[in-house]
Formats: sequence, C-alpha cells, structure tokens
Amino acid sequence: MSFQFDFTLEKLQQIITNYHAADWFNSLSNLLPQYSIDTQTRVAAFLSQTAVESGDYNLLVENLNYTADQLLRVWRSEEHTSELQS
Repeated sequence: MSFQFDFTLEKLQQIITNYHAADWFNSLSNLLPQYSIDTQTRVAAFLSQTAVESGDYNLLVENLNYTADQLLRVWRSEEHTSELQS
C-alpha cells in the first residue's frame, strides 16, 4: 500500500513544525495507506483534523476534565438527559 502522491518528510514538516515531524512521518507513512488515507485530499483532511485536536501534534493525551453539566451542554438530547436524571 502506498500514497497516490509524493508524500515526503519535507512536505509534512510544513504542517508539523515541531521536532517530532520525522517520527510522525514514519508512523503516518505506514498507517495512513492501510486505511485508504492515501490521496492528497484525504491526507490533508486527516492532518488538518488531527492537528487541531492535538494542538499541532503537541498534545497526545485527551484531557478528560469534563463535568456532567459540560457534557450535557455540548451533547444535549432528551434521551441522554433522561438517562442521567434517573
């Protein structure tokens, strides 16, 4: 499995600007094509989403400091509200 475009470390370093870019390149080069993330558009979408979620690839652990009230504000639905109230 491979990419349908020239995916290089130099290109990735334009997006991931921290010192871990080479490590990310090695991992992404192996994993992304396995999940059909192999076109320029798909890789761009994946990288942009994961860059936002990881603070530009600096945060690798999810902050789970959520309260029930915060979760209800974000994910409010009648089904979940009634489940939490019972």
